[in-house]
Amino acid sequence: MAFTYPNGIVVNTTKPSHSSNLEVSNTTLTQDPVADENSKKPLATQTTSNYSSTSAPAAYKKEKRQVCNVAPQLPNLAAINPKKTAIALVKIRQFLNDNCTLYDVTHTELLEINQIFHNLTSEEASYVFKKLTLAEREHWRDEILSNAPGQLNGLSYKEKTNLLKMMTAKLKAPQLLSFSALFINSLSTDDKSILAKAAVKKLNGQQLVEFAELLKNYDYIANFGKVIAASCSVNTKIVFIKAMAKNVNKGPLSKLEMIGNGTTHYVGGCNAKAIAYVLKSLSGSDFTAVFSSLQLTQRSEIFLAAAGEVRTSTINN
Repeated sequence: MAFTYPNGIVVNTTKPSHSSNLEVSNTTLTQDPVADENSKKPLATQTTSNYSSTSAPAAYKKEKRQVCNVAPQLPNLAAINPKKTAIALVKIRQFLNDNCTLYDVTHTELLEINQIFHNLTSEEASYVFKKLTLAEREHWRDEILSNAPGQLNGLSYKEKTNLLKMMTAKLKAPQLLSFSALFINSLSTDDKSILAKAAVKKLNGQQLVEFAELLKNYDYIANFGKVIAASCSVNTKIVFIKAMAKNVNKGPLSKLEMIGNGTTHYVGGCNAKAIAYVLKSLSGSDFTAVFSSLQLTQRSEIFLAAAGEVRTSTINN
């Protein structure tokens, strides 16, 4: 059958007929005005924005367009003060006590670590984070999330949100990806959106695929495709599509929603759905080139996801 994209390009597929209306919201991104203002303040005086905690797709706000930076982002060693970063590492490790025992870091010490990163430049913060071992990073995360009583308690929600905004603004792409992997499974929907906003601004196409793999949830991954479609450069989109197509059959492959006595079955993998959103945002020779590079089986999966096929059944009581 013929499959017509809204941009006017028609392709042929042997899949059964589905609705080809792929709805993509005008999901875009902007710099958080609170985060911008916070960059000028000591960390202890920063405030947070009010995010609404709703369904997963709503976590990514409809805001002003940003274009992804696809250039490699590595710490610039020439811009790093060796003495400053060495002192920062020593102090952080002293606060963590080096033994990586849970509940041995006080709330005050966690705030001191936050302030150390706050006082570093982007290059220096990325360098220091990279130098921390995986065990040290995980210990830091566990202490931040700790519910221990009294002075051994972790960061409050507001303090944690401030930390996420500060670190995602400072870290270069490779360190941002590592930082996201460290925290993302422990965060609320709203805090995940902080990482996602930073990801589309800093990560290249291949790194965006790696970030999507961290999300694990059907709605998060599919909606992340919307954010990329609305916010990233053409080159980043093309790299993302080609890299993500290799994982088209990975991740959650369908979704069930149970409301009352009805069950709605969404057919089509979330990775394929994310690709479909990004593919739809391309046009002309860009669309033709990337579409031609896809294998027939990959195209079929993308068409199925794009068609948004659902099956609804009723549960008998």
